Amino acid sequence: MDYIELNNPTGLKLKKWERTICISDEGVIFVPSSISTRSEGEILHSASFDGVAIHTYLNHAFFPLTWISDEFPETKEYCDLIEKN
Repeated sequence: MDYIELNNPTGLKLKKWERTICISDEGVIFVPSSISTRSEGEILHSASFDGVAIHTYLNHAFFPLTWISDEFPETKEYCDLIEKN
């Protein structure tokens, strides 16, 4: 698993886990729950229900970018930006 830590956006002080993305050896991009307005618990529940693989980093759950983008539309804009870069 490769970890890419993004810089803090101007004016924000996000924790390291909130601005990190993970890329699996297979090329799957995992993103933190903080890109959503939903709680990590709610997203974990949905992922578990859907049988979606998650990854943990710094004691937080990370979710496949394509899944979270489809399941939680408020994340789509951020997911598109991540995927393009």
